[in-house]
Amino acid sequence: ELGLCGPLVGLGYLNRPELSRERFFCCPETGKRYFLTGDLRQEPPVLRLLGRKDDQVKIRGQRIELGEIESCL
Repeated sequence: ELGLCGPLVGLGYLNRPELSRERFFCCPETGKRYFLTGDLRQEPPVLRLLGRKDDQVKIRGQRIELGEIESCL
């Protein structure tokens, strides 16, 4: 899974501690904060995005959970 780090990575989601624990973590060796994006990737040296690990898609900038649509049908 693709993880991002840098000075602008947040501390977590507002009022969502369980989701924050799943997606945000601090590397014990470096002390850097990471955010797990949910995107699957191939190992270096070539970064290749392989898709999502969940059923989320983005349509016109809006994130959509395909499972929610499926349950309505």
